[in-house]
Amino acid sequence: MREFGQFLKVLRVETGLSQRELAKLSKVSFRQIQRIEKGQCDPSLGLADLLFKQFRVELKPLYEEPDWGFLSSIGWPMIDSYQQKERAKRVSWTRVSGEIIYAAKYILRNRNEFSDDRHFDAMKALLFALKTHYPTKFRELEAILGPKFLKPYELAEIRGRDIKLRNISLGRLYKYLS
Repeated sequence: MREFGQFLKVLRVETGLSQRELAKLSKVSFRQIQRIEKGQCDPSLGLADLLFKQFRVELKPLYEEPDWGFLSSIGWPMIDSYQQKERAKRVSWTRVSGEIIYAAKYILRNRNEFSDDRHFDAMKALLFALKTHYPTKFRELEAILGPKFLKPYELAEIRGRDIKLRNISLGRLYKYLS
């Protein structure tokens, strides 16, 4: 649950709240907020949901699929019908990073159930784009997930297809991160 605490801290800092202000808003003790952010305790699902609601972020069940359409609109190099109809509006990095983290975990957890590696390759390309062109944002993800978690998404060698997918990601990410 250490990554939950790190993600909570990113949300809190990005919105300009102090730990005391978050504690007051959520009616959770200041000390509890500190312990969660340091990874010293695991919040219950109810407490996690309560804290996330302060930032208008919903807690998704582990079995629920990521929002592939949203991911596609912000840099996921796969086309789907959602993307053709609607583009994502300007959104916060918190929403973008939350969806990327959720999708990365979902893909690794369910990799054997996909009929091909397109989702896995698309995530590798998106992370490659972030790492090479938005290193600060990539380091934020790495701080939340940890380098061991991102290891399966590293490119052993860079092929033409990887560069093509990265360029698709960059074209979409540019709208949200520049």
